[in-house]
Amino acid sequence: MPINYAAILCEHGFVAESDVLHDSITGFDYEIGDLLYDDDSPFDANMSDIQRQPHNLDALLQCSLTLKPGESVDAGVRFLVDKWQSWLRYENPVYENIERQSCGDGAVLRILAISGHTACSIVFGIKIQTEVLCEQV
Repeated sequence: MPINYAAILCEHGFVAESDVLHDSITGFDYEIGDLLYDDDSPFDANMSDIQRQPHNLDALLQCSLTLKPGESVDAGVRFLVDKWQSWLRYENPVYENIERQSCGDGAVLRILAISGHTACSIVFGIKIQTEVLCEQV
């Protein structure tokens, strides 16, 4: 069962749609967009999407990441975790949790990060790109 990120954020004094969380959501949105779609990325930037959800403490950012053809879910997870560890995480987190759940032909990573003054909960859905074949008429 997934950890209740909303309850943990509330315990640390964070409330939905606050200025502090707005700034955190904005910062992570830009950082994720800059880091996850470089030349070595297994993710297709044109088929991926990041949604800001300032009202949802369990998933302040919802990221749908579609893998490039031929890329594996494990490669996507490894790439994402590496970018988190080396670039995205808070330097001295008060609390950090990363959960991975496999689902069908993809995976979901849930991350909660809390520093002394800010926090963010992020859900990354990783899925394999599927081809849609249309009949020629």
